[in-house]
Amino acid sequence: MAAIDDEAGGMQKARVIVPVPSVESIASFAYRAEQPDYLKGRSSVLQPAGSETVFLEVVDNVPPSLSTNAETLMNGYRDYQEMVLARAGLNNIYLISLTLVLLLSMFGAIALSVIMANRISQPLMMLLEGTRKVAEGKYDLIPEVKADDEVGELARSFNRMTEQLAQTQADLVRRGAELEQAKSYLERILAKMSSGVIVLNNEKKIISANSSASRILGIPLTDRLGVEFAQAIPGFASAVVEKLITQTDERTDITLQCEYQRPENAVTKQNLFARATRLPIGDAQGYLIVFDDVTALVSAQRTEAWGEVARRLAHEIKNPLTPIQLAAERVEMKIGDKLEGRDKEILERATKTIVNQVTAMKQMVNDFRLYAKIGAPHYDKLDLKLFIEEVVKFYQAAGVRIDLYLQPGIPPIEADQNQLRQVFHNLLSNSMEAVPDKDKLVVSIRASVVEDEGNEVDGVELDVSDNGPGFTDQILEHAFEPYVTTKSSGTGLGLATIKKIAEEHGAMVAAENRKDADGRVCGARLTFVFHRLWHEQNRPN
Repeated sequence: MAAIDDEAGGMQKARVIVPVPSVESIASFAYRAEQPDYLKGRSSVLQPAGSETVFLEVVDNVPPSLSTNAETLMNGYRDYQEMVLARAGLNNIYLISLTLVLLLSMFGAIALSVIMANRISQPLMMLLEGTRKVAEGKYDLIPEVKADDEVGELARSFNRMTEQLAQTQADLVRRGAELEQAKSYLERILAKMSSGVIVLNNEKKIISANSSASRILGIPLTDRLGVEFAQAIPGFASAVVEKLITQTDERTDITLQCEYQRPENAVTKQNLFARATRLPIGDAQGYLIVFDDVTALVSAQRTEAWGEVARRLAHEIKNPLTPIQLAAERVEMKIGDKLEGRDKEILERATKTIVNQVTAMKQMVNDFRLYAKIGAPHYDKLDLKLFIEEVVKFYQAAGVRIDLYLQPGIPPIEADQNQLRQVFHNLLSNSMEAVPDKDKLVVSIRASVVEDEGNEVDGVELDVSDNGPGFTDQILEHAFEPYVTTKSSGTGLGLATIKKIAEEHGAMVAAENRKDADGRVCGARLTFVFHRLWHEQNRPN
């Protein structure tokens, strides 16, 4: 063993201790050397028991220079060993530290990039969502972006644009509602108008028509929109289009009155009064045509004129008739006995002819007076069912076949019994004259209730028909005009009187021919519709 010990005064001593073999040890060593190979390595067996080991200790002072060098060497060696031991730890520490710094830097960069991306993309996403809502028609504002960069300015501009779009949309909705309301209001006015209204485009095609136009013309014009005017309504369009073509002043309206024949009625004609004017439709020019059925007005004017004629004829003709008849009878009485043979026969025949013609003229005058004297009826409550049964029983008693089809529950009407009785007498007389053979005559009278669109009672319909030869086309076209007749001795005032009484009662009257399954005429029919029903508040005081 060797060691260096420090002494006082900074001195060092080297101490070496080595074992010193004894005599026995030496002999034992010699003995082992001489042993066979198989006994070598087993010295403990040959070592004598109880031998003691002797050590030699050598102590000597170490020179200062050697001591210093040794200490320096030992310190350097110790520092080297420490540095060798610390190098692996520092490597691990540096590796872990740098790894942590790198990870933290990466996480920080990612977090910062996410924050920056969110800060930049959030307004863009809000703009995208706002754009989608605007595309869907929702004009909600996006949240205000508190930034002064381009994205913030873009968001604020988008909100201003959205506000303007919302305001524009609200204005459009409001104006659309106003236009729809105005359109509905105009359509209601046109629907309630009694005048027909037709709108044509610049190509003279129908683009609009109200219900009154279809009712007056007897044509469903809603099914003919887009059709040329001349093709859709040839009978009415020809006169209007001719006027439009010849018009030179665009500021002047066209007025005309023409006759129109319904498609389903080849006999009856209507008198139409039309007014046409130019109408701007968008960038083009169209036409507005307003017309009315003035057939009733024309008929009333004609009836009034004939009434005036009847009054004058009755006044002028009645006075000389009686003197003429008396003079003829007096001539026959004075000179009849003085003549003989053929002269007397001629006188009697001439006198009889004069008397017969005067009598016929008196009847005509009476008809004229009756037609001219028909005035306003005296309205009273009239049970039409009982009234018809009362009137026809006299004819039935005379052998005339009259079939009654009277619907139960017919409401009472406002009417003048005397005037309606005259209507029935005229109708039944015409039927009896149309079929002279009383046994072959069949008259049918039907009465039923008329209901409106709401299934409410709107009037009473009266239908009188016979099985006679009916009307000719010429007579049917002017059936209700005065002095229109096929009878040699008739005045033509029968149907005219009937129509005048019906109009005084506010009733509609129409004449037509009855036809069988083969389309042959088998009689005449007159139809009345009374709209003035009796109500208790109508009772006169």
